[in-house]
This record gives sequence, C-alpha cells and structure tokens, in this order.
Amino acid sequence: MRGAGGRRGALASSAALAAFVLGACQIAPATATPTPAFTPTPTVMVPLSTLLPPLPALPTATATPEPAVSPTQALPPQAGDLILHEDFTANERGWPLHATRGGTVAIAAGQLTFALKEPLASMAVLLAESVPADGYVAVTARSLLCDAPKNEFGVVLRAEGDRQYRIGFACDGSVRFERYLGPGLEGASAWRPTPSLLPGAPAENRIAVVFAGSQFTAYANGVAVLSYTEPLIEAGQLGLFARTERSTLLTVAFDDLDVRSLAAASP
Repeated sequence: MRGAGGRRGALASSAALAAFVLGACQIAPATATPTPAFTPTPTVMVPLSTLLPPLPALPTATATPEPAVSPTQALPPQAGDLILHEDFTANERGWPLHATRGGTVAIAAGQLTFALKEPLASMAVLLAESVPADGYVAVTARSLLCDAPKNEFGVVLRAEGDRQYRIGFACDGSVRFERYLGPGLEGASAWRPTPSLLPGAPAENRIAVVFAGSQFTAYANGVAVLSYTEPLIEAGQLGLFARTERSTLLTVAFDDLDVRSLAAASP
C-alpha cells in the first residue's frame, strides 16, 4: 500500500498528462475568409430597331409654290399693243393726289394707295394722259384693310366730269358695273359673286377690263367675271377709285397699271 507521498506524486503525474492532452487537442479559432464584393455585369441593350425589319422610306412631299400674279397674266385675246405702263415709283404722270375729310390718296413705296376713313366715302383719281375710247386696262389691286363686305375698289372708265363708268370689285369677292351721270351713283348692275377674286384683306388681285364700244368685260386674275352693255358714254379719261359703304375703313393699293389698245380683229 502506497503512502500519502506516493499518491500525491501519481496525482501530479495525472494532472500533467491531462494538461498535455488538452493542450494538444485545443482547436485554434477559425479565420473568416473575406467574401469578394459583387460586381454587377452590365446588361447589353439591343435596340428594338435591330430586331424588326426596316420600314420602306416614305416619299418626301415637295410643296408646289402658287404662281405669283403677274402684270401680264392671262391676257385676253382682245388685248393688243401696250400703250402705257405705270409702276407708281414716282408721280411722273401727275396723278391728282389729295386728302379730304373722308381719306387720302398718295403714292408711296411704289404704290398708289387709297386710305378711306369714313362711311360712304368715295375717292377717285384720273390719268391725265388720254387713252383710246376702246381698249384694255389692267392693274394689280392689293386690299390691305376691308372692314365691310361691300367696300369696293376698281377702275374708272370714260370719265367726263361727273359722268363716268366704274367696274367695282368688293371686299367680299363680288363685282358689278356702275354708272355715274352726276355726282352720285346713278345706276348699277347687281353684285355678282366672283370665285376667281380673292376676298378680304390682305389680298392681291389682278383686275382688268376690256371696253369696246358699248360692251364691257371685266376680269379677275385672268378669268372673265362680268359682261355688261352700256351705250351712254362713248369716250373719256381712265382712272382708279375706292369707296366705302356703311363702314369706315378701307385701304387699297394699286400697282403695275397697264393700258393696251385692242388687237386687230382677225379677217
């Protein structure tokens, strides 16, 4: 039987052995492995147009410009040789320009302009040069301000003082023949609608008249729009006019006045 010293030595040996075994079996702490950061892969966008068949090319529309109104546009067969041309760059022909309470007539910017500002106002100017009793007259009329349908402008024919004829073109696109045998309107034909005349303002029209004996034929932009027979006045001066009805404002400018003789009749 061992003594107390022997037992203490055995216990010390056992404790040392246990310590050795535990030390050998100790597990070292695990080291975390860093996870690599996520990098998104870019998405390639395929255009939709590459997945569809191409559309056929559409034809390009080309705008066709409207022909401008020409001073010599659509001359009627009766029109003969040119007698005079007036472009109103200056008042070399002595047009009687004037101002009244009802309005003014002036030449400016290459135009003869009537500006009326009262109801029932009427203004006319006559060419100082004589013209044949029979002939053709054409002028470009630019209506700049028309505040009533029957405000009118046009050509004076065979004027002898207060006796004269007028071909009136109204702001609503109609035309009529007028007779003056005194200071006021003595008689007139009915207004006739004229599709070839551009109505309103601003508008530009080439108006013309063939006058031969007692027969008068009016044209708007090359289209015959009125024929009238009137035998009372055989000759006289030629001119231009403007007239308001029961409104107050009318402004019209005339340009490129042509006067022609009548063409010789074919045998």
